[in-house]
Amino acid sequence: MMVLESAFIEQSWIFDEYRKAFRYYTPPIYAQEQMLDAITDKQAWAKTCHEWAMNDYRPSSVGKMLDYYNNVIKTSARVTVGGHSACPYCGQEGCLGGMNREYCNG
Repeated sequence: MMVLESAFIEQSWIFDEYRKAFRYYTPPIYAQEQMLDAITDKQAWAKTCHEWAMNDYRPSSVGKMLDYYNNVIKTSARVTVGGHSACPYCGQEGCLGGMNREYCNG
């Protein structure tokens, strides 16, 4: 049985950050193209990859990662109140959503 080694379609800081978090997984070409089209903020993408890996979410869930990334960008400009940041899903302070939409109050 022959095993094909997959690779990233181009060199980019986007894939460098992804590879730091998910060393042993390479997304399909379509997902890589979506990443290249959607990601513009290096700090928000680094945070997204870190949070995704630390919560042991599937690296293959690139669509959900991009949704979370967009919410990180939306909430990154918000000031934290009392040490709590806004929920990335609904934007409310104190919401239990965090990384899991299931617990979101919004």
